[in-house]
Amino acid sequence: SDRFANYVFTSMVRLTSAVVGCGRMGAFTSQAVHDFAPDCWFPLRHIEAMLACESVDLQAACDLDPVTLSRVATRYQSLELFQRYEKMLQEVHPQILSVATRTQERAQIIEAAIQMGVRGFHVEKPLCNSVEQLNQLRDLIDNNGIALSYGAIRRHFQIYKKAKELIESGELGELKEIQVNFGTGQLFWTHPHSVDLILFFAGNREFRGASGHLSDVVFQSKNKIESDPVVDHAILHFHDGVVGTIGRGFGM
Repeated sequence: SDRFANYVFTSMVRLTSAVVGCGRMGAFTSQAVHDFAPDCWFPLRHIEAMLACESVDLQAACDLDPVTLSRVATRYQSLELFQRYEKMLQEVHPQILSVATRTQERAQIIEAAIQMGVRGFHVEKPLCNSVEQLNQLRDLIDNNGIALSYGAIRRHFQIYKKAKELIESGELGELKEIQVNFGTGQLFWTHPHSVDLILFFAGNREFRGASGHLSDVVFQSKNKIESDPVVDHAILHFHDGVVGTIGRGFGM
């Protein structure tokens, strides 16, 4: 058995990877998060998570800010560092790319990376800034056979999987409503988590629509919102009468 285990380990294909964006989520999670977040959240920052994965060979990181890169160089001495993601893609040729930049650059980075041969992504939320960008990304990902995971990752934590197993067992009765509370949370910054958890617990139910109320809405034009509005409340409706509700109570 020892010989077999050694063979599996040495023959494992390690996927070349890189990180774009070395800020709060890419490389330097705040101390407050480390102090108060549950253990199941960690490793949270992208660099640490990729270094912890035996099948991933993290080779490079990229950030526009030279001060941030200097911090990365001090903390993660094995990584090759770049200020321009285009140069990193050309020289490193990653198979997996982690994107932890601000939202406005993400669609362009994903498109460029796919053209350079990247076939796997983990991307922070929110994914992009418009429905038009989202549709373009969906087509690009589908047409190129891309694997992409997204920053709303709670559904992958064992505690949520266990809760779903308990609900689906019927031990607690029939599912009627899924409630998520996130305090005073913004639509794009916070509530991708809420929506994803509701969809996770709803399972294969057909989504029919959503209703709700937003505050702090700032319009740039008739069809464009400049701000990230606060969700006062929202309801997601499913075909069999199950609803998902998003409220402002304390929770996470």
